[in-house]
Amino acid sequence: AGLARVAMQRGAPLYAAASNVEVTPGVNSSAIIKLQVPGADTKAAYNNAAKQYASTVQVEGFRKGKVPMAVLEQRIGKEALTSGAMETIAETFVSDAIKQSGVQAIGQAELMTPAELIVASYTPGEPLDLEVKVDVWPELEFTGSLEGHTIEAEAPQYNQTAYDLAMKGLRQRYAKTADKEGGAAIGDALTVNMAGFEFDEAAEGNKGEALPNMAEGSAIELIMEQDRFMPGLVEALVGATAGETRQVEVEFPDRATAGAMRGRKAIFEVEVIEVASRTLPECNDDFANEIREGLTMEELSKEVNMAVNEDAERAAKKQLGGALDEMLVAQCKCEVPETLVDEKAKERFAQMLSDFRASGTSDEEIKSMITRDGFLKYKEIARPQAEKELRISFAHAKVADMWDIKVDQDEVADQVELLRLEALKEAKQNGQAEPDFEEARVREQVEVTILADRVHEALKEKNNIVYVESVAAAPATELVEG
Repeated sequence: AGLARVAMQRGAPLYAAASNVEVTPGVNSSAIIKLQVPGADTKAAYNNAAKQYASTVQVEGFRKGKVPMAVLEQRIGKEALTSGAMETIAETFVSDAIKQSGVQAIGQAELMTPAELIVASYTPGEPLDLEVKVDVWPELEFTGSLEGHTIEAEAPQYNQTAYDLAMKGLRQRYAKTADKEGGAAIGDALTVNMAGFEFDEAAEGNKGEALPNMAEGSAIELIMEQDRFMPGLVEALVGATAGETRQVEVEFPDRATAGAMRGRKAIFEVEVIEVASRTLPECNDDFANEIREGLTMEELSKEVNMAVNEDAERAAKKQLGGALDEMLVAQCKCEVPETLVDEKAKERFAQMLSDFRASGTSDEEIKSMITRDGFLKYKEIARPQAEKELRISFAHAKVADMWDIKVDQDEVADQVELLRLEALKEAKQNGQAEPDFEEARVREQVEVTILADRVHEALKEKNNIVYVESVAAAPATELVEG
């Protein structure tokens, strides 16, 4: 059973220090602490508990705070008074013994003897021997060198399709247009007036009620590219000339952004004002220089690659960090305190429930999952990964200490502020008055992330990183034509 939070004090009276304090190592980074509470203090703690009860209990014939001990014991019970005395002992003597022991304690101290047996044998005025277990901060030892390893890492998986689309978009943005005689063709640019109507078989021309603010307006630029607009719209305008009006029947796709129109037919009345041919620029230095003076095509290609493949770079960095961490864990010897496993499992459990809620699981279902048995089962499932993550964090701290790696607090502050602004923006978009932003927790996460990056950078310099290439991993260099 939990006994006392380490170093917790709540204004208890002053007592003598715990005596005969002995410390022996326990399992899983814990310590067993033996101590003795002097007889005078077991009596003082008991009397203090009785005084607190006496101030709140109304006994007929006695004023509050003036109830004799014998009457109070009969009314409240010795077990309740002893339990109150044990709270005082936990807050004073156990905490004092932990301080005397010199261990770096974390979490709650636990009685090694069942609380009910201690309560049953408790005698005010007699010394009380206690034995408690407390988790301690682990000591990590590297059993091998952290340098000279050959570590395989995946090369970034560049997205050629995303590159092609981005480059095509740039070429279209800088396309040259010229007035065109005759009808419109695929690839041309039209300037049109357009109005949309619901499809109604009973109405003249099948034009029903006007579609509100949907794909309508004056002097709209319409690029004649298939699949760019609603299916059938561009195809129906092939051959249209300036001054011509065409009525086009379309069917909204199942994934249309206008949810109410998905799968429904509509009529669009399109008046063509102007037809212009479009010529896409060649992918060369002249094109790059038009985008930014002095820019070459090679430099533009690299910039586009970097822009569209940020996710690939991020994934590759994460994979390499994971490989370096695997090497660290393989070289370290460290017990993991149960307190930290418990905290890590609680964080994951809470996140899992949050994900369930976000995916549409009802509050009633989620509430049914929040049971002690449910958490304990989840904790055992999460234990291997939780212990691994904790060992990695211990190893990062150890490496940082060994190699004098520091975290720049200005960088931490900048990232925290950026995340705060993002949270504020998201809150406004969701109609929330204040963002869900715990600065202390966010700051801790940012520091952990930056430290991990610095440790990984140091390990990269001291080890041989071999990047494994694949066909899909080759950088995008082919440029879209046409």
